[in-house]
Amino acid sequence: YIFSGKESRSTVYTPTFTAHGFRYVELNFSQPVTQGEIHVTAYMVNTAVSHHGNVRFPKNIKGEPNGTPDVLNSLHHMVTYSQQSNLWSIPTDCPQRERRGWMGDAHVSIEEALLNFDMQQFSTNFVQLIREDQGYGCQND
Repeated sequence: YIFSGKESRSTVYTPTFTAHGFRYVELNFSQPVTQGEIHVTAYMVNTAVSHHGNVRFPKNIKGEPNGTPDVLNSLHHMVTYSQQSNLWSIPTDCPQRERRGWMGDAHVSIEEALLNFDMQQFSTNFVQLIREDQGYGCQND
C-alpha cells in the first residue's frame, strides 16, 4: 500500500479477502516526521484457540549457565506463537504463502499444539473436513 499524502493524517489501511504473514514493515516518508506522529498496528489472525500451556523454565536450573532459562522460555514463546499463527481453521505450514493445509503439517505439529492449546474443537473440525473430502474421492496428502 502506498500512502499518497492526499488522505487524512489518520488513514487506516486494512486489506480485505487476504492476509499476509510478515516479519518487518518498512515506512518511508518524503517529509520528516516525529516519532509520536506514526502509529502502526498489526493484528494476528488465526483460529481462536485458548492457550492453556504454561511451560516456564525456572531461573535456577542446576548445572546450567544463568541465561539458559531465559533462552528456553523465549524459544517456547516463539514455538507457541508460530503454532498459533498456523491455525486457520485447518493446520497450515506457512501462513504467508500457503492457504491450504496438508495433513503432514498436522501430523508433525499436533503433539505440541495439544500440549499448548485447547485443540478439541479445532481437531474435531479438521478430522470432519478430512472425512468429507474422502467422500468426494480427494484428499490433501
